[in-house]
Amino acid sequence: MEKVGLTYLTMDSLQEGVGASQVLSYIKKLSDDCEITLVSFEKFEPTMSLKTELQSNNITWKPLAFGRFGPVGAISRLIRLWKLTPSHSPVHARGDLVALVCCLKLNRRFLWDCRALMSDQRSSLDNSKYKAPNFLLLRLIERVVAHRSAKINVLTKVAKLELMSRYGLPDTKFSILPTCVDLEKFRMTRIPDLKVINILISGTVSAAYDIELMSLIILELKKSVKVNVTIALSMGHTNKWQELYFDDVVRLEFSEMPKAVADSTIGFAIWKNNLGVALKGVSSTKVAEFLATGRPVVVNSLQGDIGDIVSKFRVGLATNGRSPEDIASYAKEILKLISNPRIELNCRDVAEKFYNLDSAVSELKGIYSLLAR
Repeated sequence: MEKVGLTYLTMDSLQEGVGASQVLSYIKKLSDDCEITLVSFEKFEPTMSLKTELQSNNITWKPLAFGRFGPVGAISRLIRLWKLTPSHSPVHARGDLVALVCCLKLNRRFLWDCRALMSDQRSSLDNSKYKAPNFLLLRLIERVVAHRSAKINVLTKVAKLELMSRYGLPDTKFSILPTCVDLEKFRMTRIPDLKVINILISGTVSAAYDIELMSLIILELKKSVKVNVTIALSMGHTNKWQELYFDDVVRLEFSEMPKAVADSTIGFAIWKNNLGVALKGVSSTKVAEFLATGRPVVVNSLQGDIGDIVSKFRVGLATNGRSPEDIASYAKEILKLISNPRIELNCRDVAEKFYNLDSAVSELKGIYSLLAR
């Protein structure tokens, strides 16, 4: 079978954060059936080992320097990306601004990979005097790419329904592929010695996280059991983690994360529940990694689809209120969860059903074939 030619465009660096945990994992598996040209923006000089790894997978990588922060740097990145964006062949556009570049290049064969409801998310976290114009600009970009794209991928069912309602889009234009996990890298293991509850907070801890609530739950647990809290930071982290209660902080490469998750008892990924519509598009990479390893997760109830999933399948806890009674109830539920002898198997089953990278790759290949016709 002839390989589908594909240009994969992303603003993310392959050497940190979601670029390392998501883009790189997807790209390598997609390369079996696709002839891929990959464009990314790198804050650091690409390593020879990464170049060799991509070359061995027959991936043509065109790394671009990230450049300056701020509006000037952003415009520079868009211009450089525009020059490398094809006008007629299939494109996987990861993110709103990347999709906008496809529109400016008059390409109608692109998949808009909507990673968040960006206008709503920025608005909910923006406290600057430019909040209103920033929101209007991002909403305009969203409208344009929603109508001009050939296909749209969203991370959650509730995000799909929101965009369909907002822009009158047909159901057939959408696919739902959450942030998935490589089940070969993150393997199920038994939870370590329960004499100590090892809480892991991994990845990027941004202003969207409910740091106060996470700390309150941790302190409540410490009243009855021995608790150790580790913050595992990836490259590109913010400084919000410093406001958390923690015992240890480590900086890890993505390749080191599977062991860190396996050494934990439970994961915390609690976003603020008052972020409104923005929460509909959330699907945290770390949640999939915890579940694949057999670890329950504590999330907030309105975080995309995951609040409903962890509650329905009893593989975690979805927080809602924050009264003293609520905090005490969360602590009791966590102790009950980790004492369940089937918790590891239940978590793994959910990961295989909802967050399987191989299943997502298979669906993407089908979308690319449609774009190539």
